[in-house]
Amino acid sequence: MELTRDPDVPVYLVADTSLLGGHREFGDQAEVRRLRGWVADGLVEEVDDADERVLELARKTSLPVITGDQYVDHRLEHPWIQGNAWQFLCGAHRPPENAFPRSERFRS
Repeated sequence: MELTRDPDVPVYLVADTSLLGGHREFGDQAEVRRLRGWVADGLVEEVDDADERVLELARKTSLPVITGDQYVDHRLEHPWIQGNAWQFLCGAHRPPENAFPRSERFRS
């Protein structure tokens, strides 16, 4: 709830242990420190292999999964993910609030 600011949105975050090294995935070490803090505070579950844990949670809960991973290596073992576009979603970066002049942001 803290991360979404909406008590009606269930969020369960899972991170690979390899992310905590932060050498490839993060350009800013402050992001690595933030992730480590979330793990320490219990907001993120840290596991050796996030793929398996995410697939387990998705199968058990039917909640949407927001990821850039297409789970290609897991499709034979988990055939229910093939074509499952309603549950597996890819996140998108939002442009900064000041990226466009206000008049252009609200044009219809």
